[in-house]
Amino acid sequence: MALQFYGLMVAPLDTDTSVNLVGGTSALDAYLRCAAVCHASFAYHGYAWTLVTDAPDLMRAGFAQAGIEAPPIRAVNLAWKVPADLRFRAAHYKLELLQQFSTGDFGERVGLVDLDAVCIADLPPAVTEGGALCGYDISDVVQRSPDEKNYRTSFRQLGIASKHLHWWGGEFLLGDREHFRALGGRLEKIWPRYLENRSAMVHVGDEMVLTVALIELESQGIALCDAGAAGAIARFWSARTQTPFPRFSNAREASILHLPADKPFIANWAGRRFMPDQFLAEYERHLRRKIAMRRPAALGARLLGGTRRYAPRF
Repeated sequence: MALQFYGLMVAPLDTDTSVNLVGGTSALDAYLRCAAVCHASFAYHGYAWTLVTDAPDLMRAGFAQAGIEAPPIRAVNLAWKVPADLRFRAAHYKLELLQQFSTGDFGERVGLVDLDAVCIADLPPAVTEGGALCGYDISDVVQRSPDEKNYRTSFRQLGIASKHLHWWGGEFLLGDREHFRALGGRLEKIWPRYLENRSAMVHVGDEMVLTVALIELESQGIALCDAGAAGAIARFWSARTQTPFPRFSNAREASILHLPADKPFIANWAGRRFMPDQFLAEYERHLRRKIAMRRPAALGARLLGGTRRYAPRF
């Protein structure tokens, strides 16, 4: 079955510090460049990838201004009422796009991937060949979070009371149209409860809504595949984090690297011929420099009695 991947870019773009961009950086330029690299990396491995947006003319003009060849672009109408002051506002529209995947207009087996992700190897058959809805289970990280109890409280507010704290990342989801038909129904029912309770949520973002929907689907007997365990994707933070993440040497074995703290690095690859080995070699040098700076900062904060943050590990 042919695969079709999509990345989503909604205007206006999020510009607060939570999106991991250096101050003064043009969010439009950075995301366009990341989109170009994401497309190039998937195309290198023979996967179709399209940028979906509610502002196609703006995107085409942005690529032209940056002097970058535009990837395939598809216009989409987004109708969900997302409050303008909601953090990670644009990311919430991924939920509506997932619902639209059920129409079949986007393909029979389709995937949504974040723009700051790079495909560095072929995807494993367990993910590509169908039969299951494949997400990215990052429960182990959330379970070690100092906010673990608050996550459980947030789940209860959204109607989930589970003995085991489960969490699905929002950067990757791949499935058949039937999967998205079932998922879309759950998302639509959860969305109003989420908006009503968002001020009390420990986490605001599409992942909260997606996680609750996937938990409900699994309880109804729909098979879920963990793309992380299958080796399809790994999230790696080069910034200091509240909980320790796996080493980069583990993450680099995955087919797709999600690098949310390294958008500027990815953006700098725009316009270059994508070569996985070269990308990894340059990223490793970049990462070693970041680790050299972040380890002393993490130790200093700990000695001064501040909030403990974990430095990235190679």
